[in-house]
Amino acid sequence: MIAEALKNLSDPNTPFDIYAEAVKQLGENLVERALDGGAFPYNGIHAVSTAADYQLLLEPSVELLRREHVIALSCLWPISKVLVEGSVDNTMISMALSEKGAADMPLLLVMAQSVGTVTELQSILAHIFFDMGPNDYKKIVVLSLVSHINAAPHLRGILPERYREGLIFLSHRTDHQLSLDGTLVPGIGGPSFSRAGFSSQSETRSFVPAIFRSSYDFARKPKPGSATGPAPPKPFK
Repeated sequence: MIAEALKNLSDPNTPFDIYAEAVKQLGENLVERALDGGAFPYNGIHAVSTAADYQLLLEPSVELLRREHVIALSCLWPISKVLVEGSVDNTMISMALSEKGAADMPLLLVMAQSVGTVTELQSILAHIFFDMGPNDYKKIVVLSLVSHINAAPHLRGILPERYREGLIFLSHRTDHQLSLDGTLVPGIGGPSFSRAGFSSQSETRSFVPAIFRSSYDFARKPKPGSATGPAPPKPFK
Protein backbone atom coordinates (compact mmCIF):
# COMPACT_ATOMS: atom_id res chain seq x y z
CA MET A 1 0.00 0.00 0.00
CA ILE A 2 2.84 2.39 0.81
CA ALA A 3 4.60 1.55 -2.46
CA GLU A 4 1.43 2.27 -4.44
CA ALA A 5 0.89 5.53 -2.55
CA LEU A 6 4.47 6.62 -3.28
CA LYS A 7 3.97 5.79 -6.95
CA ASN A 8 0.84 7.95 -7.06
CA LEU A 9 2.65 10.68 -5.13
CA SER A 10 5.45 10.97 -7.70
CA ASP A 11 3.33 10.67 -10.85
CA PRO A 12 2.53 14.20 -12.15
CA ASN A 13 -0.54 12.77 -13.90
CA THR A 14 -2.15 11.41 -10.73
CA PRO A 15 -5.64 12.95 -10.32
CA PHE A 16 -5.95 15.26 -7.34
CA ASP A 17 -8.32 13.06 -5.33
CA ILE A 18 -6.00 10.06 -5.64
CA TYR A 19 -2.99 12.25 -4.88
CA ALA A 20 -4.68 13.68 -1.78
CA GLU A 21 -5.48 10.18 -0.52
CA ALA A 22 -1.85 9.16 -1.06
CA VAL A 23 -0.65 12.19 0.91
CA LYS A 24 -3.07 11.39 3.75
CA GLN A 25 -2.00 7.75 3.88
CA LEU A 26 1.72 8.52 3.73
CA GLY A 27 1.45 11.36 6.24
CA GLU A 28 -0.40 9.26 8.79
CA ASN A 29 2.02 6.37 8.29
CA LEU A 30 4.99 8.67 8.81
CA VAL A 31 3.49 9.99 12.05
CA GLU A 32 2.89 6.41 13.22
CA ARG A 33 6.52 5.53 12.45
CA ALA A 34 7.68 8.54 14.42
CA LEU A 35 5.41 7.60 17.33
CA ASP A 36 6.66 4.01 17.33
CA GLY A 37 10.23 5.29 17.32
CA GLY A 38 9.70 7.50 20.36
CA ALA A 39 9.96 10.79 18.48
CA PHE A 40 7.28 12.48 20.61
CA PRO A 41 8.26 12.00 24.28
CA TYR A 42 6.74 15.32 25.36
CA ASN A 43 3.06 16.11 25.73
CA GLY A 44 3.05 19.50 23.97
CA ILE A 45 3.71 19.71 20.22
CA HIS A 46 3.96 22.83 18.05
CA ALA A 47 2.99 21.49 14.60
CA VAL A 48 3.96 23.64 11.61
CA SER A 49 3.67 23.63 7.83
CA THR A 50 3.45 26.02 4.92
CA ALA A 51 0.07 26.94 3.45
CA ALA A 52 0.65 24.49 0.58
CA ASP A 53 1.11 21.59 3.01
CA TYR A 54 -1.34 22.61 5.73
CA GLN A 55 -4.79 21.36 4.69
CA LEU A 56 -3.57 18.46 2.57
CA LEU A 57 -0.96 17.03 4.96
CA LEU A 58 -0.59 18.63 8.38
CA GLU A 59 -4.22 18.76 9.56
CA PRO A 60 -5.12 15.10 8.89
CA SER A 61 -1.74 13.79 10.05
CA VAL A 62 -1.72 15.44 13.48
CA GLU A 63 -5.10 13.94 14.36
CA LEU A 64 -3.17 10.80 15.29
CA LEU A 65 -1.13 12.82 17.78
CA ARG A 66 -4.14 14.42 19.47
CA ARG A 67 -4.96 11.14 21.21
CA GLU A 68 -2.12 11.60 23.71
CA HIS A 69 -0.63 15.04 22.99
CA VAL A 70 -1.64 18.68 23.17
CA ILE A 71 -1.24 20.21 19.70
CA ALA A 72 -0.87 23.87 18.70
CA LEU A 73 -0.85 24.54 14.96
CA SER A 74 0.95 27.16 12.87
CA CYS A 75 0.63 27.98 9.17
CA LEU A 76 3.37 29.92 7.38
CA TRP A 77 3.39 31.67 4.00
CA PRO A 78 6.84 31.57 2.36
CA ILE A 79 7.96 33.54 -0.69
CA SER A 80 10.77 31.79 -2.54
CA LYS A 81 13.06 33.12 -5.24
CA VAL A 82 15.31 30.97 -7.39
CA LEU A 83 18.59 32.84 -7.74
CA VAL A 84 20.91 30.07 -8.90
CA GLU A 85 20.30 26.92 -10.93
CA GLY A 86 19.07 24.00 -8.89
CA SER A 87 18.69 25.94 -5.68
CA VAL A 88 15.93 27.94 -4.06
CA ASP A 89 18.40 30.50 -2.83
CA ASN A 90 16.17 32.96 -1.02
CA THR A 91 13.01 32.29 0.98
CA MET A 92 11.20 34.82 3.14
CA ILE A 93 8.29 34.18 5.48
CA SER A 94 5.70 36.80 4.61
CA MET A 95 3.33 35.92 7.45
CA ALA A 96 2.51 33.25 10.02
CA LEU A 97 -0.62 32.43 12.01
CA SER A 98 -0.46 30.30 15.15
CA GLU A 99 -2.78 28.88 17.74
CA LYS A 100 -2.48 30.14 21.29
CA GLY A 101 0.29 28.42 23.22
CA ALA A 102 2.32 27.40 20.16
CA ALA A 103 5.45 29.16 21.38
CA ASP A 104 5.29 27.35 24.74
CA MET A 105 5.43 23.78 23.43
CA PRO A 106 8.57 21.71 24.17
CA LEU A 107 8.56 19.87 20.82
CA LEU A 108 8.50 21.31 17.29
CA LEU A 109 7.05 19.27 14.42
CA VAL A 110 7.42 20.44 10.81
CA MET A 111 5.63 18.52 8.05
CA ALA A 112 6.09 18.84 4.28
CA GLN A 113 5.07 17.01 1.15
CA SER A 114 8.63 17.29 -0.12
CA VAL A 115 11.99 18.76 0.89
CA GLY A 116 14.49 19.39 -1.90
CA THR A 117 16.87 22.12 -0.86
CA VAL A 118 16.55 23.04 2.81
CA THR A 119 16.39 26.80 2.16
CA GLU A 120 12.64 27.05 2.76
CA LEU A 121 12.87 24.76 5.78
CA GLN A 122 15.71 26.85 7.19
CA SER A 123 13.62 30.01 6.79
CA ILE A 124 10.64 28.38 8.51
CA LEU A 125 12.80 27.38 11.47
CA ALA A 126 14.51 30.77 11.61
CA HIS A 127 11.12 32.47 11.74
CA ILE A 128 9.96 30.19 14.53
CA PHE A 129 13.17 30.51 16.54
CA PHE A 130 13.59 34.27 16.27
CA ASP A 131 10.24 35.88 15.38
CA MET A 132 7.72 33.91 17.43
CA GLY A 133 9.36 34.63 20.77
CA PRO A 134 11.93 32.75 22.83
CA ASN A 135 11.59 28.99 22.88
CA ASP A 136 14.23 26.39 23.62
CA TYR A 137 12.73 23.33 21.94
CA LYS A 138 13.83 20.05 23.46
CA LYS A 139 13.29 18.18 20.21
CA ILE A 140 12.67 19.03 16.55
CA VAL A 141 10.94 16.50 14.29
CA VAL A 142 10.79 16.98 10.51
CA LEU A 143 8.47 14.63 8.62
CA SER A 144 8.63 14.94 4.83
CA LEU A 145 6.92 12.42 2.58
CA VAL A 146 9.96 12.47 0.29
CA SER A 147 13.22 14.38 0.58
CA HIS A 148 16.56 14.95 -1.11
CA ILE A 149 19.24 12.52 0.00
CA ASN A 150 21.31 15.39 1.43
CA ALA A 151 18.45 17.29 3.09
CA ALA A 152 18.69 15.75 6.56
CA PRO A 153 22.50 16.05 6.97
CA HIS A 154 22.44 19.53 5.46
CA LEU A 155 19.76 20.71 7.87
CA ARG A 156 21.55 19.17 10.82
CA GLY A 157 24.73 20.98 9.81
CA ILE A 158 23.14 24.44 9.67
CA LEU A 159 20.98 24.17 12.80
CA PRO A 160 22.16 25.91 15.96
CA GLU A 161 24.27 23.40 17.84
CA ARG A 162 21.79 23.09 20.72
CA TYR A 163 19.15 21.70 18.34
CA ARG A 164 21.26 19.19 16.40
CA GLU A 165 21.18 16.33 18.87
CA GLY A 166 17.41 16.49 19.22
CA LEU A 167 16.67 16.56 15.45
CA ILE A 168 14.70 13.70 13.92
CA PHE A 169 14.22 13.77 10.14
CA LEU A 170 12.06 11.05 8.57
CA SER A 171 10.92 10.45 4.98
CA HIS A 172 9.37 7.57 3.09
CA ARG A 173 11.90 7.94 0.29
CA THR A 174 15.03 9.94 -0.54
CA ASP A 175 15.66 11.14 -4.10
CA HIS A 176 18.92 12.29 -5.66
CA GLN A 177 18.00 14.95 -8.21
CA LEU A 178 16.81 18.55 -8.23
CA SER A 179 15.28 20.40 -11.17
CA LEU A 180 16.64 23.78 -12.26
CA ASP A 181 14.14 25.53 -10.00
CA GLY A 182 15.13 23.44 -6.97
CA THR A 183 12.17 21.03 -7.09
CA LEU A 184 12.92 17.46 -6.00
CA VAL A 185 12.90 14.89 -8.84
CA PRO A 186 10.91 12.65 -9.02
CA GLY A 187 9.78 13.96 -5.63
CA ILE A 188 6.03 14.56 -5.68
CA GLY A 189 5.78 15.13 -9.42
CA GLY A 190 5.96 18.92 -9.21
CA PRO A 191 6.03 21.85 -6.78
CA SER A 192 4.15 21.42 -3.49
CA PHE A 193 1.71 24.26 -4.23
CA SER A 194 0.57 22.79 -7.55
CA ARG A 195 0.15 19.30 -6.10
CA ALA A 196 -1.97 20.81 -3.33
CA GLY A 197 -4.34 22.28 -5.92
CA PHE A 198 -3.05 25.87 -6.11
CA SER A 199 -2.31 27.38 -9.52
CA SER A 200 0.73 29.30 -8.26
CA GLN A 201 2.69 30.03 -5.11
CA SER A 202 1.06 33.46 -4.99
CA GLU A 203 -2.38 31.82 -4.85
CA THR A 204 -1.41 30.07 -1.61
CA ARG A 205 -1.09 33.53 -0.08
CA SER A 206 -4.85 34.03 -0.46
CA PHE A 207 -5.55 30.85 1.51
CA VAL A 208 -6.17 31.00 5.26
CA PRO A 209 -6.93 27.74 7.11
CA ALA A 210 -10.41 27.59 8.63
CA ILE A 211 -9.02 27.30 12.16
CA PHE A 212 -7.59 30.83 11.90
CA ARG A 213 -10.35 32.61 9.95
CA SER A 214 -12.52 33.52 12.93
CA SER A 215 -9.63 35.15 14.79
CA TYR A 216 -7.96 36.91 11.86
CA ASP A 217 -9.13 40.47 11.25
CA PHE A 218 -9.18 40.76 7.45
CA ALA A 219 -10.49 44.33 7.62
CA ARG A 220 -7.45 45.58 9.53
CA LYS A 221 -4.72 43.15 8.47
CA PRO A 222 -3.37 42.29 5.01
CA LYS A 223 -3.90 38.94 3.40
CA PRO A 224 -0.97 36.58 3.91
CA GLY A 225 1.85 37.57 1.60
CA SER A 226 0.33 40.87 0.49
CA ALA A 227 2.91 42.98 2.30
CA THR A 228 5.73 44.17 0.07
CA GLY A 229 9.34 43.59 0.90
CA PRO A 230 9.16 41.36 4.00
CA ALA A 231 12.35 41.22 5.99
CA PRO A 232 14.59 38.22 5.27
CA PRO A 233 14.92 35.62 8.02
CA LYS A 234 17.68 36.05 10.56
CA PRO A 235 20.65 33.73 9.99
CA PHE A 236 21.21 30.76 12.25
CA LYS A 237 23.94 31.16 14.84
